[in-house]
Order: sequence, then C-alpha cells, then structure tokens
Amino acid sequence: MNATGWFFRKSTAVARATRFLAVAVLAVPVLTSCVSRISYRELAQEYYNLGNAFFDLGDFERSYQYYQRAVELDSSLPAAGYNLGRLHLQRGEYDSALEVMERLLESDPENGLYLETVAYIHFQAEAYDRAREGYTALIETFPGRSRLRYNLALLELDQGRPEIALEVLLEGADIAGDDGDYSWLIAEAAYEGEDYQQAELYLDRYRTLMKDNDAAQVKLARRYAVWDYPLAALDVLSDVPRTVNGDPALMFLESRLILTATPDFDGGLARLHEALDGGFDDDDELVALIEDLRPTDREVVRAVINDRGLLPEIDNDSSDDEAE
Repeated sequence: MNATGWFFRKSTAVARATRFLAVAVLAVPVLTSCVSRISYRELAQEYYNLGNAFFDLGDFERSYQYYQRAVELDSSLPAAGYNLGRLHLQRGEYDSALEVMERLLESDPENGLYLETVAYIHFQAEAYDRAREGYTALIETFPGRSRLRYNLALLELDQGRPEIALEVLLEGADIAGDDGDYSWLIAEAAYEGEDYQQAELYLDRYRTLMKDNDAAQVKLARRYAVWDYPLAALDVLSDVPRTVNGDPALMFLESRLILTATPDFDGGLARLHEALDGGFDDDDELVALIEDLRPTDREVVRAVINDRGLLPEIDNDSSDDEAE
C-alpha cells in the first residue's frame, strides 16, 4: 500500500477537514475596488467550493488554482489552506506545503491534523529525522491514533530498521484492532527483521480480516509465494477460484506453485495449459518456471511452452547441463 494513500484514506480528521461540498458551479463575480470584506469571504468560499469540485473530478491543476485564490482572498479559511497544502504535497512541492501548514499552525498551534501533516511532509521530503521527531511527539500526545504508528513504522522500514518498526507497530496493535493494512505492515516488518513466526502470524490475521476481499487475498497469495510459503499461497488461491480463473497470470502462478511444490505434476501441467490458453506469455516467468522444475519435469514443460511458439530461443541442453 502506498503511504500517501493510506494516510489520507485512514484519517477521519482529514475527512472532516477536506470534505468535498456538493455545489453547483456558479458564475464567479468580478472583483472590484468596492467589494466589502464580507464579499471577499463569500467569494473565497465559492473558490474553495470550486476547488473541491475540481479535486473530486480529478482536475488537480484547476483545483489547485481555486484553492490558491480562496486562500489569497481569505487566509482565515483553514480548510482551503489545508487542501492547498495537500496539493502542494501531491505535486512534490514540499517547501510550499510546509509553508502553508506553518501558517495554519500559527493560528492553531496544537492542531493534531496539521502537526501530523507536517510530519508526513518531512517524511515524503526525506527529512527523516524531523519526521521521526514529529511522529514520536504526536504518538505521545495522541496515543489512540494508530496511523501515527503506521507511518512511523513505514519510515523506520524505509531506513532499514525493521526491528524498531516492529516494536512501534506491536505497541499499537490493540488500538489498530481489525485494521488489515496494519496487520500487513506488522508482517512486513517482522519478516524483514527475520522474525518469521511473527510474520506468519500476522499474515494469517490479515487473511482472516480481509477474507471477503478477493483482491486482498490475491495480494496475500503473491506475498506467500515470494516469501516461499507455496502451500499457504495455494491454499489462499483456492479460496478465490473465480478471480484466479479470470486471470491468466494467477493461473500461471497457481501452476508454478503446483509444479514446484507438490507432487501433482499432471494438475500443475493442466493449469499451465489453461494459463497459456488464456494468453499468458511472460518470458521471464516462463524461464524461471523451467529453472525451478525438477530435472525430470523440465523437458515436458519446455515442450508445452515451445509448442505455443514461446521461448524458442531456449537452449534445450542448458537446463540439463546445469542439472548434471
């Protein structure tokens, strides 16, 4: 999961601060020298509404322009300022994003959302020490916000400190509750820190929490395969047969797992035929499959692949030579 997406999706405070208003796109009046302060404020609100509308439509450039106009007209409109800062962040304009947040903090210095966003901007700008300081302070102030621990753990993983990331996450596991993404990150941190028992435990928890989400189950199966838990990967894929049957890449993954990790050669070969019939043609994956096979099985699988006009350049003696 991308950190940016998680941060903005999980934060209820962000949702409150940046709720998009359902407004009609009205003609914006022209500013004149006799416009009153109240009119400026009303016009700023209209610009803010337009910024929300364009953000919702995915037109971030126009959204940015309207938020900027709203803030220029009325700096006391914090939601517009926050959204403008968020767009600066999205555009990679970290200094500008920090400048906006610092202005907001001048009038509300203890606002947890603003402080959290500042820490996140530092993280994205690779100012890791400042981000770490910000998250650590926020965790002490707001111990019930599991996303703070989540982002701090991401930072520690990024810095090659999985043991610290795992410690941070486990301390907040009860608070995170049934958050599947949180369990997934615990598994990641545990595996990178070579605590494989903990990694398996939290992948299994993720499976339970996300049991009704086929995409999550596929993600889990792929992770099990990468971490060399082939039987666990096959077990997960067996729970989402319709999804697997509709995706040649998943059918190939299933065939590879069967062929390399079980004695069911005929079943694996049949699944490989289905994957190839479905259009699977990734040369790298096919070569890797052949290399992983038992020497006695390579020739049969290689013939199946070659019969489809795939990998004709394979040296039929190379794998056998390696086996000897």
